Amino acid sequence: MGPRFGVQVVAGEEEKAFVVRDGDAVAFEGGYHPNVATPTVGMNFIWIISADPRARNLAVDMHPDYKDVPTGQTHLKVK
Repeated sequence: MGPRFGVQVVAGEEEKAFVVRDGDAVAFEGGYHPNVATPTVGMNFIWIISADPRARNLAVDMHPDYKDVPTGQTHLKVK
């Protein structure tokens, strides 16, 4: 697989995992979406959220199993 890759999980009604590399994109409509990179590299990502501005809610839900894990500094509003 090489030394530079990550895994993107999309967990909704079903769980799917994708091997991702530089320049890849994964689209999903909801659910939890944890990711992890190999130890020698970092993983950066950008969220593109498409919603009617009057109905948009940018707060995030932490999975109940991980709600007590420290997240460090974040700009996210956690529910």
